[in-house]
Amino acid sequence: MLKLLKECLNPEGMIYIEVPGIYSIPKNYPDFLRYLQNAHLYYFTLSSLTQIVNKNGFELVFGDEYIRAIFKQSETKVHASYNEKSANKVIYLLQQLDSRKTRTIARFRRFSYRFIVRSLEVFHLKGVMRRIFQKK
Repeated sequence: MLKLLKECLNPEGMIYIEVPGIYSIPKNYPDFLRYLQNAHLYYFTLSSLTQIVNKNGFELVFGDEYIRAIFKQSETKVHASYNEKSANKVIYLLQQLDSRKTRTIARFRRFSYRFIVRSLEVFHLKGVMRRIFQKK
């Protein structure tokens, strides 16, 4: 697609690309798993998108980690290479999102348990429920 765009574009022309940014997830989606249910197959960092676009003869003019970026044509093609620091940063972010989800679930369980116990006490049903569950 980028090669086709380059053929159609005026020499001074620019392209605008907006794709899902992995670093924008925590700011915009409190529940990471719900975000993954969206119709996106790939998530980018500005660096990963820039590498792909550079490989196809464009260079970055402006971009952010929400992944809104403007590129212009370039005569030099840069080959994409593995960036361990960037990869580790993404892995760390995913681990943080997973740990946040785990803490949220645990907090919800504690709240639910306290709510149920308190409700049973208010309606004087705690002793009844205890007797029901002990008769197994």
